[in-house]
Amino acid sequence: MDEKYVDLYFSILSTSLDNEKRNSSLINSFYDISSNSSQSLSIKTGNVIEKFFNQVIEESTIVTQLLKELNFKKNNYYIGEHQVDLLFLLDNVVYHREIKTNLDLDNGKKRDIINREKEIVILLSNKYPNYTINSGILNPLLVSDHKEGKLGTINGINWICDIIQAPFTSEEFLLLGRHSKIQTILKEKGYK
Repeated sequence: MDEKYVDLYFSILSTSLDNEKRNSSLINSFYDISSNSSQSLSIKTGNVIEKFFNQVIEESTIVTQLLKELNFKKNNYYIGEHQVDLLFLLDNVVYHREIKTNLDLDNGKKRDIINREKEIVILLSNKYPNYTINSGILNPLLVSDHKEGKLGTINGINWICDIIQAPFTSEEFLLLGRHSKIQTILKEKGYK
């Protein structure tokens, strides 16, 4: 992977870590952590990945990032009252993805995600009436798409890398958490 993207991920991650521990096998595997990782590390990793992919999408020549057309408050982009993780336009389709790095969710949380997604689709359909809306969930720590009960299809890293023609491969992204720079910050913050 180009060192530029390692530096980008490192800079976002280095400002986002703390020490509360919890098991999350996808996070553990991504960062090559043998002990339990923290719930906050899972949340922060989701936030880091969101910022990382928004930066990559902003640099893309084939997609148009639409986040800046939304309301910006509390360091996030919103449509209505809903925070939006990824939003971009490609070939007359508006793509929205909620990033989830932890799929170990109770039924109430799953229901909330489903209802929020439905509301976001309605709001996006009203804002972009001449475009098809494609909304869903992305877990870039999964390699390929995965069926998750009530949540339906969860897109993996292959999906996002393919659709935005990322300047790195899925394999390179999945090895990013094991890069020496990333490992250094994890050690400094007490995760290794």
